[in-house]
Amino acid sequence: MPRALPKSLSEILKTPPATPNLRISFPATGLTAVGQTVSKTDSKPTPTLHLKVPASPSKSYLSLSLDPDAPFPSFNLLSPILHSVSANLTADGDLDSDGFAQLAATNQAPLVPWLAPGPPAISAPHRYVFLVYEQPEQVTEESIRKEMGWVVGKDVGLGKRVRWNLEEFERKFGLGSVVGFGWFVCGS
Repeated sequence: MPRALPKSLSEILKTPPATPNLRISFPATGLTAVGQTVSKTDSKPTPTLHLKVPASPSKSYLSLSLDPDAPFPSFNLLSPILHSVSANLTADGDLDSDGFAQLAATNQAPLVPWLAPGPPAISAPHRYVFLVYEQPEQVTEESIRKEMGWVVGKDVGLGKRVRWNLEEFERKFGLGSVVGFGWFVCGS
């Protein structure tokens, strides 16, 4: 029996938007649709996020990515697995022709670096979900690191990424509704 996903994540996966408000791109490929397939090779580099937002350079955003299908979509006992966390993202002032702005980091490194997809060889493809929130003013990289026990320069190990508690993270940092989301699919 599959493990129940956090409510906010399961709602997003249940009803994808007709018009996506988050685009995910890699150097070799850009995703134009929710649920598009990306190869393991193409998804290794850290992706770039593009959010469809009313242009507001004063807002900061926080993003995270999760795999809700580990180790297998039909038996997701280890899910969700945290694949990345970035804070202090701002919308690059230039909007593309569709109204999307690239989210750029105001810092040097993400809080939790991108963990490239790696579904087991015998598994069906996994979904890699990206969630973007407006970052509350009182939430800083330092406050997140302190509260989560993450040390600058040290990798957040697999033990802290497995069975990620999204609802607790949202509550702990006062995150509101998701303002942008999307996902891609990657197989073994």
